[in-house]
Amino acid sequence: MGFETVKIAAIMPSYHHAISTTTPTMPKKPNLAAALNDASKKPNRSQASKKTEPIENSDNDVNEKIPPSRRGKKAITVHFDPAACKQLKQLSIDEETTVQALMAEALNDLFEKYGKKPIA
Repeated sequence: MGFETVKIAAIMPSYHHAISTTTPTMPKKPNLAAALNDASKKPNRSQASKKTEPIENSDNDVNEKIPPSRRGKKAITVHFDPAACKQLKQLSIDEETTVQALMAEALNDLFEKYGKKPIA
């Protein structure tokens, strides 16, 4: 917390004088609008003349962060009643398998039902 000297004029019956006191002042909050305006401004010539080198990300770097079981796969998200989710999890426990394996089985059954190749 900063301190600022504030002069307070005290009127006395016989004379006028100023009294200096030190009072605490609150720090000013940063101005969000000003910060956003500063950030959105175009860079000046000295900044624009500096060339930045692009960051090279090889496919190997990206693949190292993805678990092997998910590489080359695509997520399919669906929404069901919580009771269906609970029942699916219980089935995976009862059958000693994963929800992933059960869903692959269900998709393959669906594909076969409609005359498609089971590829899940």
